[in-house]
Amino acid sequence: MKKAHNDWMSQRRDTCWPARPAWDPVTVYAAIVGTDAAQMWEEKGTDRVDGNGNEDWDKGTTKYNEVHLWFTNDNKKQGVADIINKMLCEGNNVSNAVDKQNNFLV
Repeated sequence: MKKAHNDWMSQRRDTCWPARPAWDPVTVYAAIVGTDAAQMWEEKGTDRVDGNGNEDWDKGTTKYNEVHLWFTNDNKKQGVADIINKMLCEGNNVSNAVDKQNNFLV
């Protein structure tokens, strides 16, 4: 897992250095507002990572309380991205950004 994380963080030097951290802003957003409000659905399974950092989503193993989040439709992605970008750009005004979230969902 550490190798996969380090590989992820050291890629894409052309667009973002260092790469984004291991936490996923979309996952955090869905955890806060719920998957329905985030316009996503959950698929139970287990994320398996091999020694080379390759991932495989195993839908047959569901005992570890893991889910994969999927958008209900690809056209929902930009609206959620816009909400996250606005919240990140609000700086110390996070509570006001959260109040405005409904203005950005379509």
